[in-house]
Amino acid sequence: NGLSYTVEPATTSDIETARINWDAEPVTQTLDELVSTEPTNEKAKKLLNCQQEIESYLKGHGPVKRSQLTDALCERYEVNLMTRAFTALNGKKTKQGVPGGGSGPWWWSLPGQDLPFKKQAPPAPE
Repeated sequence: NGLSYTVEPATTSDIETARINWDAEPVTQTLDELVSTEPTNEKAKKLLNCQQEIESYLKGHGPVKRSQLTDALCERYEVNLMTRAFTALNGKKTKQGVPGGGSGPWWWSLPGQDLPFKKQAPPAPE
């Protein structure tokens, strides 16, 4: 047994970094069971269903703010599960910058989808 986790983007004092979110329930499956294409238990089936819903949502709506997607699916899935499912889809997370500094929302997209904004370069040092 072990604990699963997700690595999520985070911003601290205008520094883009990452944080680890530990899941509350232990992992009881073997590695082979976890990477199997056939779901062997309810958790795996739920993850697969979540992946399929996220993929369908992003194909229908294009890149969206993370909060838009999680709000749309929150009645069926927890955010940690959605994050794992999105990562398993090789989803792309992009932080939208705000002109003049600061930070905007995270956008989630599938590989090959164009974002509805241009990614800004960091400001030049003075």
